[in-house]
Amino acid sequence: MIPTYTFNLEESRTNTFREYILKLIDDINRDAESILLDKLLRHREKAKIKRKLSDRNLLRLKAYILPQDVYVVSQYDIPIPVLTVSNSAIVDRGNSIGVFLRLGGVNFSRTFIAYTEIPVDNLYGRVKVKSKVILPPILSSECVEDPRIDPDTPIDLYHVRAYYPTRYKVESVVITFHTNIAYVKGEVYPKLLEPILLEDNGKYFIIRSYRDSFPLSRNVMIIRPWIEDPGIGGIFVGYRDKHVVSFKSLEPIPELLPIPNIERKTGANASLKISSNEYLLIFHSVEYPHGMYYTFAALFSDTGELLGITPEPIISPYPEIYSGRRPSTIFVCGAIKIKDKIIISAGKDDEILILLEGDIGKILDSMKYLKG
Repeated sequence: MIPTYTFNLEESRTNTFREYILKLIDDINRDAESILLDKLLRHREKAKIKRKLSDRNLLRLKAYILPQDVYVVSQYDIPIPVLTVSNSAIVDRGNSIGVFLRLGGVNFSRTFIAYTEIPVDNLYGRVKVKSKVILPPILSSECVEDPRIDPDTPIDLYHVRAYYPTRYKVESVVITFHTNIAYVKGEVYPKLLEPILLEDNGKYFIIRSYRDSFPLSRNVMIIRPWIEDPGIGGIFVGYRDKHVVSFKSLEPIPELLPIPNIERKTGANASLKISSNEYLLIFHSVEYPHGMYYTFAALFSDTGELLGITPEPIISPYPEIYSGRRPSTIFVCGAIKIKDKIIISAGKDDEILILLEGDIGKILDSMKYLKG
């Protein structure tokens, strides 16, 4: 832990948080962005297994949550109107599933994260929940979104904080943060906040925009840089010490990079531990030029080596499920394994939460393997 980069959420105040974020923004390394872009472009043509878009779906709808079915209160128990419930993470809590809800209130762009638990026996069809805000926005230009759970330690929660100070002609910044959480009688309490940091020769820094970043395994982190010009993002893996990632170790995975003229970007969604040294990575691509989302799966070793990949999607846009404000968008943030089944939580059309279920065996059987 690096104390100067840590913020105590239990004593949060807007002015101290403002100073904290400004300090982080001062530590943006713009040279690092160009280095990552160069690596991405050089590796894009090196894929040994080629992916393609298709309408294949290996998972089916199990349950869904509508905005009107979410009762959420603030930390002062004041009800908050909800217009969207989308990209949400899930964690296995034994007889129930913990759900980290990304909710949108009166203004859709100001999102926050709440927590609820759903009994496993109730996880079908239309689900209604009671929840409580655990990670609200602190600054007026801030969105809090896209929670992810560490596949090895469910007390480690990662989430995105994006800053859009549009009125003041200041560039937007998107940072992925880590926080430890405590589970107490069906409720969750976040503690310290700290960003995923990059380290190079003893210097710590961030880049301007990195969402879809979280642990792949105990020693490996996934980083998804977004390069505004020329407008591209892809999946990198690098060695980590907790939330600090070695910049020199960061390398793009050719098979997980956007396909030229077909995909605009790719990004990681969730990591699921399926054996003592193997992890199933769920990741997405954004189609060009319409921006539809397709979900794939890849198998990694615990050291970050790609073992196999599905050449076709495991989830395609599913327009028949729901029509919302952003059609043909399915954005996964959570995955858990129950026996031989996988349950995936995803935002549908940036408006409702859906839970999909499928056989892990079918996903693995549909892969092409480089090794193993």
